[in-house]
Amino acid sequence: MLLTYQWLNIFIVEGPIIPFISLLNYQCAAIYANDFGCSLKQLGVRECIQEAQNWIYGDTYLILDRPMSSVVDFIAKGLQVHLDWAVQRVQYGTHGVKLHSSDGLIVTADYAILAVPVTILQHGVITFNPPLPKAKLDAIQSIGMNNCVKVLMAFSDRFWPEDMFDVVCTNCFLPEIWITQYPSTSNHTDGRAPLGKFIVVGFMAGEVAAAASRLPEAEVIRRSLSQLDEMFGQVSQKAEYDRSGYCHGIKVDPLNDIPDRSKDLHNFLTRDHVLIPREYVQCPRSRPASAFFQGGCVVNWEKESFVRGGYTYPSLNAHGARFALAEPLQKRVFFAGEATHPGVNPCMQAAIDTGRRAASEILSLDVSGRL
Repeated sequence: MLLTYQWLNIFIVEGPIIPFISLLNYQCAAIYANDFGCSLKQLGVRECIQEAQNWIYGDTYLILDRPMSSVVDFIAKGLQVHLDWAVQRVQYGTHGVKLHSSDGLIVTADYAILAVPVTILQHGVITFNPPLPKAKLDAIQSIGMNNCVKVLMAFSDRFWPEDMFDVVCTNCFLPEIWITQYPSTSNHTDGRAPLGKFIVVGFMAGEVAAAASRLPEAEVIRRSLSQLDEMFGQVSQKAEYDRSGYCHGIKVDPLNDIPDRSKDLHNFLTRDHVLIPREYVQCPRSRPASAFFQGGCVVNWEKESFVRGGYTYPSLNAHGARFALAEPLQKRVFFAGEATHPGVNPCMQAAIDTGRRAASEILSLDVSGRL
């Protein structure tokens, strides 16, 4: 079984094209591997081909103007949802299913759908009685899932082209950035204005994310701002900046009137925390990101106890593992989640599709007398 970077090197010979080869590897790493949530050398060709053959969702991006929780809340309407109820053990058999929580509570059901990240199963966070069969254990261990790091930065003003929403950056600190403008809201009951409606999200995966996670969070934001300054500095803009630092009616001053939001959000960093030099914020033409930065945070998904990583990627020697992971246990415990998608689709569509598939599997049984 070939890794993707080995497959590329089959067609490469030593000689004067080495600089081009290095550029090609950088581009593949930034455009392809980072999008899959891993490093280029971790991608398995067979699952990459499987993913390409099974992608049916088109190329259109869906950009939300509100948090993802809005989607979850909409889907959950009419459902009874228990939060902070961590499942520690799943007991299943002909009698049904018993879910044991970490604090000793028990829920009894006829059927259960398990949709936790594959890392939770790999780390043994949830135990099963009877134990999982060997085929499923092998499938769990063969599916790869790395860490992902997101750098969220809020700005008081836009300094990029209006129609820009996604940029892939070759051989940069942030391999990819997403850009969103949120509508103004009036639901701030504390009397303070929103931090900034212009949002840039930097996305890192695989080895890049592992390296970034070892840095202090303030340093991660500083390097991200430096990259944005380099990308967008000295770009001709419609706004005219005067010496007082005004742009579009917004005063650029990094040291005064900074709302203290450090207590509102976990590890939220303002301009003071990041220690942006004064000379940077006084140069909105050459360093627009540093000048307009209002605050941000670094989200390290590996540290989220119920996630422990980003999402699965096309893995080496994992062909067929996703089918095996999706197999029900004694027609009582059913599996969903993007790791169980046969099309190797590590996206929200896969989570929704596999949830519907698991629900359909239960409804296809003779459950009329139970549900």
